[in-house]
Amino acid sequence: MSDTTTYPTSHPDHPDFRSREFLLDHALRTMTFYHPHCMDLAGSFYPFYKDDGTIYDRKSPHLVSSTCFVFNYAMAYKHFGLDEYRGGVRHGIEYLREFHRDPQTGGDAWTYVDAQRPRRYRRHQSLLRPRVCRAGLCEGAGSGLRRSAGVP
Repeated sequence: MSDTTTYPTSHPDHPDFRSREFLLDHALRTMTFYHPHCMDLAGSFYPFYKDDGTIYDRKSPHLVSSTCFVFNYAMAYKHFGLDEYRGGVRHGIEYLREFHRDPQTGGDAWTYVDAQRPRRYRRHQSLLRPRVCRAGLCEGAGSGLRRSAGVP
């Protein structure tokens, strides 16, 4: 197999899906679709949307989607520098700490019956820490998520 893989150049009628400009524009458009109405005032995020942006389930926060929203907000803040995206990181981390995390077992609630009653707990710390740390918002991967310059 060759180390020099070549890709066809972009057609004038189609975007260059590998270009930084296209990817940043796509990321900003995606954030515009979700923000700010994806934030539940109780602290979680609404992860279930129809194609038109209608939220169809407001009562079932899920650990994977909560961590994805934190990561997406962290990366959006990192690339676009908007304080409202930093606020999304804060919003999500507070919810993960206060509601998903079970302080007695160290596990996290995988899903919720509603925003405040856990369905079941499992040990899933590995979902949040690597995503947020890759975004450069924590320090030290050995002892859990820590505050840093990016996370108040």
